[in-house]
Amino acid sequence: MMVNRKLRLRVTRVAAILMLSVPFAMHGGTLGATPYFSAASPSDVDATSSPLLSAAEPFEALTEKAFLAGGSLLDSLIEAADHAAQSSGNLLPMESIAQLDARLAELHAARKSDDKAGVALSSIEAYRILVSAAPPSRVPSAVNLMDYAGHRYDVDFRAKPIRWPDMKVAAAFAREQWNSVSPNAINRPLKQRVEAALNDMASGAEQKNEFRARRSVAAELELVDELETYFSKG
Repeated sequence: MMVNRKLRLRVTRVAAILMLSVPFAMHGGTLGATPYFSAASPSDVDATSSPLLSAAEPFEALTEKAFLAGGSLLDSLIEAADHAAQSSGNLLPMESIAQLDARLAELHAARKSDDKAGVALSSIEAYRILVSAAPPSRVPSAVNLMDYAGHRYDVDFRAKPIRWPDMKVAAAFAREQWNSVSPNAINRPLKQRVEAALNDMASGAEQKNEFRARRSVAAELELVDELETYFSKG
């Protein structure tokens, strides 16, 4: 998703739900379980929930900047994400609210321990929850989930140590989403570039090739923006 960088003031979200099951553990710099890649059905959410895509944008911005942002900027980005989550509460089913609260609790715990990889991972998972719950639009949900997968792959790559196994899962998830939407794209050169980037992501993770991984995920995220533009024109 192309990010709206306007940040909002903080509305504190109390989330005393750390005991809930979570998609990954952020202890010792490694993933503790299979990532939470399942997506909610957009048709289960009322059509009035279109602001969910806007609510996801601060989480994307936080994910992108988490590793490089200084303390005050990082806190501002987290405040914007908190506010976006607060504003989306009445647009989500209860199960998604519980999942989002869990991600926010992890995010704040990671910030408290200065775990920037943990902040980014929790943030991009919150992004996934919101875009998965958004109702159908001209841009297919699969494209937003390709964006999620690219960011997840990038966060894994930036983590210390690099999370190669999870990168393979993220690349496979991106491929799955593309396979579901590619028949609707008739721009052959664009399709070829997406195919090449996804193949590169998979091989980069499989071979633990840092150059290929970095190059491919940068290409995939740029192509997601192109796909958004392509589909939005209908």
